[in-house]
Amino acid sequence: MSIYIQKLHSIPAPGKGCHTALLGVANCGLYAGLSEVQIFEDIRQHIPNGTRHVPDSEIYAAISKAKRDYIPYHSSYREPFKKSVPKPKISSEYRDHLVGKGKGIEEVDFWEASPVRLFDAPEKDTELFLRTLYDPDDHLFIGTQYDTKVRTVAQWIDLFKNNPMPLPFICPNPVDGQLHPTKSGALSYRCDEAVCKFKFAVLEFDTLSRNEQFAFWGAALNELPVVAIIDSGNKSLHGWIRVPNVHTLEEWKIKIGQKFFEQCLKPLGIDTACKNPSRMSRHPGCIRKETGRWQRLLYLNPGAGADEDLL
Repeated sequence: MSIYIQKLHSIPAPGKGCHTALLGVANCGLYAGLSEVQIFEDIRQHIPNGTRHVPDSEIYAAISKAKRDYIPYHSSYREPFKKSVPKPKISSEYRDHLVGKGKGIEEVDFWEASPVRLFDAPEKDTELFLRTLYDPDDHLFIGTQYDTKVRTVAQWIDLFKNNPMPLPFICPNPVDGQLHPTKSGALSYRCDEAVCKFKFAVLEFDTLSRNEQFAFWGAALNELPVVAIIDSGNKSLHGWIRVPNVHTLEEWKIKIGQKFFEQCLKPLGIDTACKNPSRMSRHPGCIRKETGRWQRLLYLNPGAGADEDLL
């Protein structure tokens, strides 16, 4: 126990080795016979101030890894060596933790928390959204599921000024404006191969109620680099997460598709069909035909996660 206490009090400041130290503290806590809940609370209380915020998910990941590797000192039995199989970094219990933590959060709370002040009129969401998150010469796909046209952000804004009802879908990541072959051999302006800037991943739940989604995203604002939250105009909220340090499609497939979605997000109930970079999201500032409700911008934070990595 004394070693555990010593490790707790010697956790470096975030940005100066804190991430690496968390695993050592978690290991000592397990060997001391403490519960995972106690270890989490102890670590959270003893992390000093630093150059970045340490999210709860980072602490849970360290405890989870320590638990996977844990063998009690006083056990006379040792399991034969087995090749380790990667396990999810975050369990469904963490989703429930965030839902509980954010219980009672409502739409107005996102509006108040948004670093960019949003308009009361949802029809103004489109221009604000595009101007805030993109450069004027970025090429974007915006349209219906069957459209293929891409334009620069400046061109889309000009178009929507003359057409007050924007199109319903947007691909969050800019493309290069050129045709590229898809897996089927067809040519497309908006396939994965056309993406030239890997900026955002779209997160959507299939399994949570609307109130549970409000709770999750409300708590997740301090845990994930949430750039935007969009009301889909139906049951779901679409969360846009910043993707730093991804420069190629192959890097995306490994870092985002395999590690982030499969290991971290799938256990939470996130729809993994959203894991490719050309996945479409609902476009804010548009009325959804099926429901007659606005697809609205609830939260906008262009600076979220700008200096951090997801993994």
